[in-house]
Amino acid sequence: MEKVYYHKPIMVKEVIEYLNLREGSRVLDCTCGEGGHSYEIAKVLNGKGILICNDKDRDLIKIASERLKEFKNVYFINEGFENIDRISVESGIDEFDAILVDLGMSMYHIANKRKGFSFDSEYPLTMTYAKADKVKYTAYEVVNTFPKKELIEIIFKYGEEPMARKIANIICEYRKKKRIETPKELADLIKEGIGRYYRTKVHPATKTFLALRIFVNEEYEVIERFLSKVGNFMAPGGRLCILTFHSGEDRIVKKHMLQLAKEGHFRIVTPKPIIPSREEVKNNPSSRSAKLRVYEKV
Repeated sequence: MEKVYYHKPIMVKEVIEYLNLREGSRVLDCTCGEGGHSYEIAKVLNGKGILICNDKDRDLIKIASERLKEFKNVYFINEGFENIDRISVESGIDEFDAILVDLGMSMYHIANKRKGFSFDSEYPLTMTYAKADKVKYTAYEVVNTFPKKELIEIIFKYGEEPMARKIANIICEYRKKKRIETPKELADLIKEGIGRYYRTKVHPATKTFLALRIFVNEEYEVIERFLSKVGNFMAPGGRLCILTFHSGEDRIVKKHMLQLAKEGHFRIVTPKPIIPSREEVKNNPSSRSAKLRVYEKV
C-alpha cells in the first residue's frame, strides 16, 4: 500500500533559494515533519552535503526517514528543536551552514485523530506533539481544572479570541456537570455556545484550540529558547529561515531577531517577510497565513 503524506510544504521554492545551499552545506531542518522541505533540500544537496532532519514527534521521524531513504548523508534525530545544543552534539556538527524552522502545524497532527487536535476527534483531549507525559499539562487538565480567570487569559493571549471570557464561562458551567473528555466534545460545546456570533466559515472553536495547543506545548517559550541559542550553532554567513503562521509567534521571531541584529550577531535578509504567491494560496489554502523571515549569521 502506498504511503500517504498529509502535509504539503509551504514556499518550497523560496525556502530553497534563501537557504543559499552550496555543495557540502551542513543543513539542519529543525522541524522536518513528514519531510516535505527536507526532501527538496536533499535533492539540491545530492549527497554532497549533510542534512540533519529533526522532529520531536517520533511518528513523523519514521515517516520522514522512509520518504528520504533514497538520499545519502541524511540523518534523523528525535528532539525538540529548542534543544539545538543536543542536536549539535548528537549530529556531531558544531556549526550549520543553513537552518530551517517551520513553525506550522503538520497536517498529520490533524489527520491523526489520536493527537487530539481535530474538532471531530473522539480520542482523549491531549493536544500534545510528543507523549503526554512530556508536558506539564494536557488540554484535558487545562479545560477541566484551571480557574476561569486563567482560562480567559490563555484563550485571549494565545488565541487572540475576542470572546475568550464567554468561552471560558461556557466551559466552566459545563464542567460543573461533567468533565470534557474529547476534542469533539469541546468543539461542539464552543460551537453551540458562540456559533451564532460567527459570520465566517471558520469553526468557532478554532482560536480556542490554537490557544490550548500553544499553551500546552509551550510553543512561545520553545521559540524563545531556540532563538537564544541558534547563533552559537551557525557558521559565519549561514542562513536561518523561519516560517511562521500566526501573529503571536511571528512577533516573537521578529522582535528577538531584531535585537540579535542590533547586537551585530545577524543580518536581516528580509526586512519584510516573504509571503506565498496567490497561486500557492489557491492551491494550498493552509499557506495563506505563512510568513518567511530570513537571517544571516554575521
